[in-house]
Amino acid sequence: MQSGEPSLELRTVFASADPGLLAVAKSLLQSSGIPFLVRGMRDAIPDAVNVGDAFELRVRSEEADDARLILRGLMERDDTRRRGDDHS
Repeated sequence: MQSGEPSLELRTVFASADPGLLAVAKSLLQSSGIPFLVRGMRDAIPDAVNVGDAFELRVRSEEADDARLILRGLMERDDTRRRGDDHS
């Protein structure tokens, strides 16, 4: 790859089993102009047991830091839900 060309290497920036959070995360990335790929955990780990319908959002490596900043609040909300601390 020549200098200045976009990387084709993808990084996972968000993972969850909550389809509502997926919709919000996709919307946030789309409105920010960051292209992404949605990948199901069953595709990523075919022999895994009990992965449910989890997914991961992947972006180009050079946009991963920006995407994580955009999704930071959403990731914190998902962590709270998984721990059972959600009081809303």
